[in-house]
Amino acid sequence: MDVVADVHQSFEEICRKKPKRASASSVTIEEGDRVSTIVKQGMKPSDVVMSEDGCLLVSDWSNEILIYKQSGEHVRSVKLPSGVKVRTLYKMKNNDLIVFADFGNRCITLCKLDGDVIKSIGKGILSNPFGIYVDENLNVVYVADFDKHCVFKFNIDADQLIKKIGSEGHNEGELNRPWDVTVTSEGHLIVADCWNHRLQLFDSEGRFMKILVGQGDQDGSVIYPQAVIIDKDDNMLVTSRHKLQVFNSSGQFIKRIDEDKDGLDCPYRLSIVSYNPRRIVVANRGGRNIKIFNES
Repeated sequence: MDVVADVHQSFEEICRKKPKRASASSVTIEEGDRVSTIVKQGMKPSDVVMSEDGCLLVSDWSNEILIYKQSGEHVRSVKLPSGVKVRTLYKMKNNDLIVFADFGNRCITLCKLDGDVIKSIGKGILSNPFGIYVDENLNVVYVADFDKHCVFKFNIDADQLIKKIGSEGHNEGELNRPWDVTVTSEGHLIVADCWNHRLQLFDSEGRFMKILVGQGDQDGSVIYPQAVIIDKDDNMLVTSRHKLQVFNSSGQFIKRIDEDKDGLDCPYRLSIVSYNPRRIVVANRGGRNIKIFNES
């Protein structure tokens, strides 16, 4: 068995409960006032982002990107070459391209919406790319590498490594299986340091600044943090083990969005699809569905 795949499978066994199978082969929509669920037989989503037309682009570790309306209706699929495995993704706003972490080819790949591959980034450097963050203005992509215990920063056009941030370990500023990375409005990096059960803050040069959120199963702490994004108020939205929580920019706990009955089970990446009203969509991998949270 592939060592990387074996490590990840072991992690999922730790992180999530036994997944529930969808009861139908087609897409099923479970509507609720506060939470809606999109279920499709065999779905194992790892990321979900919104395109300019409001549709949801969903990755599930295959060579397809699934496209849904927010109502749950399946629109179409973007078919990519055999051997590609789309893990996390980003829809460019300045053009028609999708940037994604390609676990199959161990690189970052850019493709068009018709599946035509444009280029690859980081081949020979990346080992197990997980979360990505794209800064279109600076033309760079940050990549959390699960196996190399660091974050890489690449120039997109030149396919050039700019910086390596972090190294393997458990001390402050060190990383153990980082899962995701994002950038604040001040240009600082927040890393979901998954197996160290914490969120760490680095400056734009990659120097350690502080631990924002620490380990714990209680609300206000994290176990296996898997995704972090920043909202328009500079608050952090974080998925971990079976939770979706909000923290301010200093790491102070604000609230937990989900409830136990919502069935978050090893949630991976997430996106904010609207602010008024606020709607948050989550790739609920362990539950094998997409969760849409409607906040009042």
